[in-house]
Amino acid sequence: MSSDSVSVPSTGAAIPCPPRLLTAIIIFAAIAPGILMTAPAIAAQLAGQWQLTPAQIGHLFSTELGAMSLATLPAWWWISRVNWRRVAALAAAVFIAGNLASALISDFTLLLGLRFIASMAGGTLMILCITCAGGTANPSRVYAFWVLGQLVLGAVGLLVLPPLFAHFGLMAVYLILAAIMLCCLPLIRAFPAGFHPTHAALRSAASPLFRKAFAVLAVLSFYISLSAVWTFIGSIAAAAGLSPVNSGQVLAAATLFGIVGAGGAAFISARRRGNGLIWLGYGLLIGALGCTLLSLLLILLASPRTPRH
Repeated sequence: MSSDSVSVPSTGAAIPCPPRLLTAIIIFAAIAPGILMTAPAIAAQLAGQWQLTPAQIGHLFSTELGAMSLATLPAWWWISRVNWRRVAALAAAVFIAGNLASALISDFTLLLGLRFIASMAGGTLMILCITCAGGTANPSRVYAFWVLGQLVLGAVGLLVLPPLFAHFGLMAVYLILAAIMLCCLPLIRAFPAGFHPTHAALRSAASPLFRKAFAVLAVLSFYISLSAVWTFIGSIAAAAGLSPVNSGQVLAAATLFGIVGAGGAAFISARRRGNGLIWLGYGLLIGALGCTLLSLLLILLASPRTPRH
């Protein structure tokens, strides 16, 4: 892949995006939320192996997502003061240590603390990847590759993790994440040392505060709603009679459509402007939710009713 595939020279971006940096953005942004992308399989394993209640499982994944979000707070300080490669190296080391420790313990309270630390480190890497992507000449295309990497890793994880859980238990996912991060450490050198936006970029970033607040609220609401369903969809599949392996296959197949969408967005010409694709995406999402609700309604109507005495 050439660097021209992710850059448009006329925009005056401050960060060039050679293939090595693009690879780092894709891989680190995929590893950091790996737990959340494979949440259905992990939630089912937590319920079966650790006998956790839905409330405890929800608390655990809320901790993961909340820690990744809280990584934004220290980022406001280090993003313009500290060498980004040092930040990435420290975050990767903490991520590896946190996942290795998570694989070795069996106490739920201790697991919560370790997942908070590991997710905070993963969120730091995610912020670094997002910042680098936003500073390139064609951020929309880089963001599409950013999502594509997450979906690919999620699809592979949903296929591979259930058989591994059957043999090695929950520790398999934490060891795999630590091993992948360890193998990707050389890519840290692809990150720039820092980023100083141009005057044009600062002018383009200026917008009313209320619009920024609504944008943040919209993204936050979207991910909270998505995570609430995605985390427990494996348990719903199990209640419907699907085995963990079959459930993983179905979810991985569904994720493939997301890969197609992200891949299509990545290869769409940067000259194409407007919000048509955004409206199309939301329309498809609303249609999918409608089909899901209709399917559940038909299942409820077709299920035999218990006679009253």
